[in-house]
Order: sequence, then structure tokens, then C-alpha cells
Amino acid sequence: MSLPVGKDACWEKLRRGILAHQPSVTIPARPGGLALLAELEERLINAPELFSVSAFRYEQTGLQLTIWPAYRFSRAETGDLLERCRRVADSLVRRAGGGGDYDRALTLHDFLTRNVVYTTGSDVRLHSMVGPLTEKKAVCEGFAKAYKYLLDRSGIPCRVVSGTGWDPVNGRQEPHAWNLVCLEGHWTHVDVTYDATVRAGDVLRYDYFALSDGEIRRDHAFRGTGLPEAPLVPGLGYYERAGLLMPDWRALEDHIRAGLRQGRRHFVAALPEDMPEAGLADRVSAAVSRALPETGRDGTFTLHCNLSRRVFHIALESV
Repeated sequence: MSLPVGKDACWEKLRRGILAHQPSVTIPARPGGLALLAELEERLINAPELFSVSAFRYEQTGLQLTIWPAYRFSRAETGDLLERCRRVADSLVRRAGGGGDYDRALTLHDFLTRNVVYTTGSDVRLHSMVGPLTEKKAVCEGFAKAYKYLLDRSGIPCRVVSGTGWDPVNGRQEPHAWNLVCLEGHWTHVDVTYDATVRAGDVLRYDYFALSDGEIRRDHAFRGTGLPEAPLVPGLGYYERAGLLMPDWRALEDHIRAGLRQGRRHFVAALPEDMPEAGLADRVSAAVSRALPETGRDGTFTLHCNLSRRVFHIALESV
């Protein structure tokens, strides 16, 4: 049986070998096959169904590269976990419906942010799609790989991005992972982990859904070659599309008053990114304080701020 030719064929042989839990896989390689190996390792990051592999050991002999995958689980354990993930994912994909890619990606985003708890730890399940889909807990890598798996099964192009994200607790950039997703023909950033952790109570947040390269760089840094560019596309960001991006202060105050008159207890709104951050939270809080008596409402409220994204969640605690 002849060996496959080309990078895609090499990857497919390796992928099938891993799924079959083979102890080794041999593929053709030119002299200096380390470049091919590096590409295969990059593809492994973007193959969430291959969660059982932690690393490769390899040896090149002539024009053949033999790879020995290091498996985290037995073949039986891997098969059981993969089947459980498939059942959950396929159920969610069916529930997401057959609408446009934007709405389906949003629905799957909502499942993860609503049901999966962010945690820390070295358990390999938390760092793969297994944690989110079978245990409903994950670190950022697990969120990103579970989201990719769901979008893969929905036919929506998606990449896992490695980089750093700003940690307000520690006051520094920390290793982080999120996704690049192709929505309506445009690549855009989606950070499910951040949306899951910035929310307060039952109110879902979309501060990091459909962001451009420039927007995500406010509190993220990413690395890697070959990543598609994510330009700013008017109307693609969630808050703009939902009519929650306020162009100025007057619009924000009108939005708050209208919500108070309707009896709402929660408001989420975004302001333009070029609005100065200094004193922004105090100005929003003052606007709410003025609007309460003007609309015949009274009570206390809590302001949840994501200043880097200029997003505010106003929660009335009593009326």
C-alpha cells in the first residue's frame, strides 16, 4: 500500500491513525521533515476530537517520518468520551437550527456561556472539549476547543487562537485561547471564555462576539502565522447588530429611560470604543441615578463594567 502524498494526505493519515489509537503512524517526508511535523502539531491544536493525544515522539528514516502519539487515555476510554461528546454536540447543533451561520454560532456560544463554568486546573479534560461537553466546566482552552467542535459539526469555519488575555485580577497578560470564526463570509474573533466570565447573574454577555483584530487587541494579544485577518465589518459585532451600541451619551440616557419606563430591571449597552475610559463608569452611574426619579422609579442598582470593551450592565436590585 503506497503512502499518501501531500500535507493534507499526511494529516488525514495521522488523524485516522490517532482515532484508531494506533501506537505509531508512518508518513512520507522530505529530508528535514521537522517543518511538516510542526504543521501537523498545529493542526492537532485545531482538531478537538483528537483530545487523547498530549504530544508526539518521532523519528525520520530516509523519506519516512514515523510518529508515536502519546495517549492520555486508553482506547476504550477515548472511545467512550468521544461518543459522549458527539451526542451532546449533535443535540446542540440540532437545537441551534438551520438558520444562518451567525445565528447558529450565537446559539452555540450561548450554550457554553450559560452552562459551562470557568475553572482552573491541570486536569486534561478541562483543557479539551471533554470538560465543557461532559462535565460543564473548563479552562479557556477547553472553551475554545469545545466551541470549535460545535462549529465544525455545524459546518462553520473556525480556528483556535493562542495568545494572551488581560487578567484584571492579577493585573497582567496571561496565556489564553479563543476562536476565529468565519461569519457571513468574514473572519471575526469570538472569546467564549471572556463572555462567560464577564456576565453577572443570568444576563448573557456578548462583549467578545464578532470582534475585529483591532477590537480584540484592546485586551488580547495573539500570535501564530497563517491566521486569517479579521477586519472591522460594520454591522457584524453583536451590540451594533442588536441596536445596543449607543452612538453618544444622549442615546445611552434615552436607552436607560426607555427601559425604566418599560419596567425592565436589567440593561446592557455599549458605547463607542473611542470614548475616553477615564471617569466613564461614574458618568454611566450618574446617568442611571438621574433617570430613576425622572421615570418614576426608585431603588438601588449595580453597575457591571467592562471598560476595555465600553460595555455596561445595569442591574436594578430593588424598585
